[in-house]
Amino acid sequence: MKTKTPIRLSIGSVSIMMLFAVICLILLAALSLVASNSQLNLANRTAEHVTNYYAADFTASEIYESIKSGAKPLSHPEIKVEIFDAYSENGAWLEEYYYSVPIDENRELSVILTVSGQDVEISEWKIVSVGDWMPDDGLLLFDVEDNPF
Repeated sequence: MKTKTPIRLSIGSVSIMMLFAVICLILLAALSLVASNSQLNLANRTAEHVTNYYAADFTASEIYESIKSGAKPLSHPEIKVEIFDAYSENGAWLEEYYYSVPIDENRELSVILTVSGQDVEISEWKIVSVGDWMPDDGLLLFDVEDNPF
């Protein structure tokens, strides 16, 4: 009667396993490098956006402070301050100051201040998109005319 001999791993199979492990480690290293580069780019873009916003916010705050102090609004070469006269609901005379401070090519900080005597109220202080926007009309999800119901 023949006895079964146990299957032994030969040197070739160990080399193949080692090669597979090295390839997996190289792939993991490459994926880590790509992910970290992507995170670095995202962090740089975020830092640039935040820096631009706070620079625009500082400029808008300077103009606000000059209006609040009763002086003529500070003049900046790229910022136009518009003044509108208005009446409030109780009949008091109001002035509205409107100005926009550019943040980048697609956004600006829009500010509207309402002045009543010595009081200055911030009516609006928000980021507004000024870039061109084209809606995507390519995906038709539901067509009423083709609906059988």
